Amino acid sequence: MVSHDGKPYVWLEAAEHAGVSLTDVDKALIKKVIGVIHNGNLDVSPNTVLVCSQKEAQDLSKAADQMKNMKSKHLQSGGTIAEAFVTNFTFSPEVVETYLADPKAAVTSLPTPITIGGKAVFLALTWREDSMWLSAVGSHSGACEPLCIQLRSVSPALTMRKEFKLPVPAAEPILFLNFAKRGVRKETQGTGLCCTMQGRKAFANNMKAGILCTGLACDLETSAGGTGRKSYAITLQLDTPGWARRNIPA
Repeated sequence: MVSHDGKPYVWLEAAEHAGVSLTDVDKALIKKVIGVIHNGNLDVSPNTVLVCSQKEAQDLSKAADQMKNMKSKHLQSGGTIAEAFVTNFTFSPEVVETYLADPKAAVTSLPTPITIGGKAVFLALTWREDSMWLSAVGSHSGACEPLCIQLRSVSPALTMRKEFKLPVPAAEPILFLNFAKRGVRKETQGTGLCCTMQGRKAFANNMKAGILCTGLACDLETSAGGTGRKSYAITLQLDTPGWARRNIPA
């Protein structure tokens, strides 16, 4: 079933049911994105993420597929926790204005929830020292063991392939309203690649619209001791054109 101008209504509705709203994307790629998210059992948070171009959909499909494969390999090697997800890190307009006024200022995204082992965990990205840092807190009863969180951006303005090993402390629900409050969470720099690919204004617009990312949250050590596991962030650098480039100045 299609509209009068050929848009695949059925597949667009199926994509939205899977948690992804797609525009300017052909039917074959819509089906591919749906398949990767469904077959990889990827959690999508918030309930709907926006994908606004053919290239962004292609990048999302590829990144989600990599997270699905990483999840399978982690569990096969003896890991007990492995949750793949797609999420959008959005920065408030006030925070974006702070960044534009002072590019060296540290700015933090709004908290975005994911589910790990049936528990709610809130993540936030902080742009600090020309790179993204990550922090996390659990719900009141949802503290987790320290986690390894791998993030890959699907963004026109930011290339990020990073791995973060960080604590996930529990916090009172009221503190989620002020997630950026110091002392509530600990920012972790992580390892890997992170660089801006466009100018400062384009990056600011991307922060305001939301930085789309795929991710994998897993336990730090496998039952086999985690030996021999290559750094995800390092291996993905070879998959990134121009990975050695520095941040592009405004």
